[in-house]
Amino acid sequence: MEHLQTGTVRSLAEVLGAMEKHSARTRAFAAWPGRIRYVRMERERSMAGIALLAAVTILYAGYNLFMKLAGGHVPSGATTTVLATMCLQVAALATSIVFLAVLAVRGGQVFSLSPASYVWAAVAGLCIGGAEIGYLYLFGGVGGLKSMDASIAIPTIVSGTIVIALLFSFLVLKEHISWSQALGSCLILIGIFFLFMQGPGSA
Repeated sequence: MEHLQTGTVRSLAEVLGAMEKHSARTRAFAAWPGRIRYVRMERERSMAGIALLAAVTILYAGYNLFMKLAGGHVPSGATTTVLATMCLQVAALATSIVFLAVLAVRGGQVFSLSPASYVWAAVAGLCIGGAEIGYLYLFGGVGGLKSMDASIAIPTIVSGTIVIALLFSFLVLKEHISWSQALGSCLILIGIFFLFMQGPGSA
C-alpha cells in the first residue's frame, strides 16, 4: 500500500512537472511576438537615427559651402559682412519657426524644457553666432584678411571641431574614448597639417 502511494505521488509530481514545463514553453512562445516587435522597433529607431544623421551632415555641408558662396560675393569696397551674418540668422530663425508651427499643428508635443536647456542653448547660440561672423570674414576677405579657399577652411574647421569635441567629451563629460577614436583624432590633426603645407590659397 505504501509503495502504491509513493508511486502515485511520483506520478502526480511528474505530471505537474510536465504541465509546468509546458506552461513555461507556452509563455515563452507567447512572448516571442512581443520580442519581435521590440526588436523591429529598435531597428526602426536606429535606422531613423542614421537617416537623421545623414540629413544633418548634408545640411551642415550645405551651410559651409553656401557660406563660402556668400563670402565670395562680398564687394571689394565692403568693410564688414555682419549684415550677411544677420541674414543667415534670420533665415535660421524662420526655419525654426516653420518647424515649430508644423509641430503645433500636428499636436501631441511637449515644448517646455528645463532652464538649463535654454541656458546652454543660448551659450551655443553665442558660439555659432561668433563662428558665422568669423566664417564670412574668412571667405569674404574683409577686415584686412585674405580670402581663404573652402578646400582649406572648411576641412580645417570641421576636423578641428571633431578633435575639440572629443577632448571635451573625455575631459569634461567624462565619456569613455576608445583607442580607435584617439587614433582617428591624431590622424585628423595630421591631415590638417598636410592641408596647410600647401598654404591657404585665395578664392
